[in-house]
Amino acid sequence: MLFYLITGITFGLSAGLSPGPLFTLVVSETLNYGRKEGIKVAIAPLITDIPIVIISFFIIDQFANSDLVYGILSLGGGLFIGFLAIESFKKKEIDVRSGVKARSIRKGVIANFLNPGPYIFWITIGIPTILKGFNLGLIHALSFVITFYVILVGSKIVLAIIISKTGRINPKVMRYINVVLGIILFVLAVKFIYDGVGYLI
Repeated sequence: MLFYLITGITFGLSAGLSPGPLFTLVVSETLNYGRKEGIKVAIAPLITDIPIVIISFFIIDQFANSDLVYGILSLGGGLFIGFLAIESFKKKEIDVRSGVKARSIRKGVIANFLNPGPYIFWITIGIPTILKGFNLGLIHALSFVITFYVILVGSKIVLAIIISKTGRINPKVMRYINVVLGIILFVLAVKFIYDGVGYLI
């Protein structure tokens, strides 16, 4: 079960704290409209991910007994995780341009729906991990899903609270966090690629 907990924590932190559309929106809404609006954006994945997860599950379920498909998905997932690792090492600027009105929930939902990341994640990584965990026991699958969302949403809420109090992000701290995440993601990428090769041979 430890693997599923670590995987959930790692991807939750990566999705929560790596600069991207939703991260930027949490920052901008908090700076422009206050902590409450930033938190509204932070909970957007709880709304948008439901249909994404359902669609991904039905896609994967069609090939549930195919080692070839699982091998391809694991390799694809490994490459995607490798991409996330590389992105974590890069220094990024955050655009926090203000909008006219807050409408934070709507902005967060739209940003997450239009971001290809969640779709790729759930098809190549999320659903296969859940199914593998379920084969070992329900608690394994649940530990991954619950940990992932608690850390994902929780880290963004904490981010909004910190920004509302300080008015800024400490770039050195964020840089350090993303480097550590990059290293862990790289290790996970190797494991997914190794598992993918195992399915194919």
